[in-house]
Amino acid sequence: FVLVSIGNENVERRIRQAIYTKCLLSPVIFIWVEPYLCAGHALYIPACCRPEYDEKLYSDGLFTGNVIEPSEYIQTNPKFFQNDYGCQGSFVPYSGNSLKMFLASILPWLNLVVKCEPKHPESVSWVGSLDTISSLGIKLKQDYESVLFGHIVERVY
Repeated sequence: FVLVSIGNENVERRIRQAIYTKCLLSPVIFIWVEPYLCAGHALYIPACCRPEYDEKLYSDGLFTGNVIEPSEYIQTNPKFFQNDYGCQGSFVPYSGNSLKMFLASILPWLNLVVKCEPKHPESVSWVGSLDTISSLGIKLKQDYESVLFGHIVERVY
């Protein structure tokens, strides 16, 4: 298995391309979080997966299971980043506690995927607290507006 948790869209796209062209022959698990950890996602792509799955998994370069409305990412909402004044960098804000809750929630799924190695892509999403996102006026996808904190959503493609 290759575990990818870097949050760089270009690198992740290149890794997916390597799977589809059979340059990468290991199954891959991507793990990432959305701003303020309103959601966290893990995506399993089996070795030698067919390229047509990418159309089901991604739209305009964004994961279809994201909680935040795609237009917020496309327009690069400045509320997604906070500046680190010491080294003039930026980061996506979220709490360590939320990160631990997300990782603990996906561990059973991750364990099952590693043991069973499914033949088709599948993902799991953890929906965190949406209060911060709502208070900042960041738009959510309509189908996630009523999801409760700590909810898990699993998808098989």
